[in-house]
Amino acid sequence: MPRFISILSGVFILVLLSSLSLAGIPKLINYQGMLTDNSGNPLDGSYSIIFKIYNAESSGTKKWEETQSSVSVANGLFNVILGSVTPINLDFSEDYWLDITVDGETMPTRLKFTSIGYAYRAMVADSSAKAGPIGGGWTDDGSSVRLTTSSDNVGIGTASPDAPLVISGDGSSWNRGFLFIKNINNDAGIRFYDKADSVKYHIFNNNGAGDKLRITPQGSYTSGGITIDQSGNVGIATTSPHSQLQDNGSFAVAYRVVSGSYTATASDCIITTNSGSDVYVTLPSAVGIAGRVYTIKQVVGGIDTYIYTYGSQKIDNLSSYTLIGPYQWVTVVSDGANWYIIGENP
Repeated sequence: MPRFISILSGVFILVLLSSLSLAGIPKLINYQGMLTDNSGNPLDGSYSIIFKIYNAESSGTKKWEETQSSVSVANGLFNVILGSVTPINLDFSEDYWLDITVDGETMPTRLKFTSIGYAYRAMVADSSAKAGPIGGGWTDDGSSVRLTTSSDNVGIGTASPDAPLVISGDGSSWNRGFLFIKNINNDAGIRFYDKADSVKYHIFNNNGAGDKLRITPQGSYTSGGITIDQSGNVGIATTSPHSQLQDNGSFAVAYRVVSGSYTATASDCIITTNSGSDVYVTLPSAVGIAGRVYTIKQVVGGIDTYIYTYGSQKIDNLSSYTLIGPYQWVTVVSDGANWYIIGENP
């Protein structure tokens, strides 16, 4: 028997609840309709109904489809949840029309989706409304998300950001140590604060000093700290390093006192021997550590300090080197295969 569909209502739920994130919004449509015969008499029973969404009132492109095979119809009325069989992955950024087919017979006209009054709330999330009126906020360009108004600031953990991005803790625990991203004297950089809101460190691109990366402690914005220039030179306590590494202050190296037998490691630099009997120091393999330097000094008399190499490696073509008497020392360097003496007091 021929049938047609008389539409009572078709409502797309667009209300955004403040307790829901965008990812949690159900992509479902509550649809209610009426099914009658050709004489207008309401029908009863179970029917297979095909629902389709198009982007035009006629023809157009089909954007979605699902079949609900057992729709219960009572006195002509039926109610379904569209998307319960096939998810509706549409952003509803354009107009859509609903196409309905019952047992092979398609509804004469498609139904255009419209919103309800509360759906206008979807134009702005509750959280955005608190930040400011419609017209500001964020814009999604597809390939990037940006502030609609370029002069606006973003605050995380603060209601009064005074820079493009300010990230702050809540002041109740150690996470007060936040970073504050802004222009520092017109140089783009990052400031690190402690729990009491005191500036502790700066990391910034020092454009005014020749485009150098600077890391400075509290109170030393214009001097001190570490500077890396465009050539890769690193300066400590200088803003203009002239060598690959320049330290304009004191420095310290690893210092170790040994007795008995000891094998030097990557954590050693200066080794002194102090014992009541002879001391045996073995150098590590020179392979793979070209440029590493060790200084070995005997600081007592009455003993000898024997310096050995790894395997068949040499020290100036010798298999070993001996310090005899107090205050004798030797400095050796690896060439990547053997050891060479670059200083001594025999």
